[in-house]
Amino acid sequence: MGRCMEGFTEVMVSNKTPEEKNEMLKLLIVMILIKIGFIAVVAFYLWPYVMPKLFKGVTTNPTFLQILALSVMISMLL
Repeated sequence: MGRCMEGFTEVMVSNKTPEEKNEMLKLLIVMILIKIGFIAVVAFYLWPYVMPKLFKGVTTNPTFLQILALSVMISMLL
C-alpha cells in the first residue's frame, strides 16, 4: 500500500498535463482493483484448501477483510 500512495503522490506533484495525470490515475486505480481481485481469489478459493494443509493453526475460512489486512501488513513490511 505504501507504493500505491507514493504513486498517487507522484501523479499529483508531477509537471504533466491534466490529461496525462488522469491517464496515470486511471492506471493506478485499475492496478488497485486488480490487486483486490487477486486477494479475493486467494481469500475465497485458495486459502481454504491450501493453508490448512500447510499449517495446523490456520483459520480455514478467514474473512475477506482479514486477508486484505494481512496483505496490507505484508506490503508495509516490504
